Amino acid sequence: MRDQRIQEWVETRDPAGPELEALERLEREAMTDPDARTFLKELFTRWRPGDIAMILSSGLVEQQRWFAKAHRRRAAGG
Repeated sequence: MRDQRIQEWVETRDPAGPELEALERLEREAMTDPDARTFLKELFTRWRPGDIAMILSSGLVEQQRWFAKAHRRRAAGG
């Protein structure tokens, strides 16, 4: 059922996409500085999972640490 609802949303969103994007652009252009500050404050203070860093991490930083460590060992002759 969930897949069907997603498919229906995509089918609806696709043709309406340009119009929705135009409306969003108009809303952003009409924002005042106080509106923008309020929006950003709400955006950055919303609830988020406690383990968000783990969820968003691709592991690339950790992988680079391992590569650097291996490179140092190899350069040292070990």
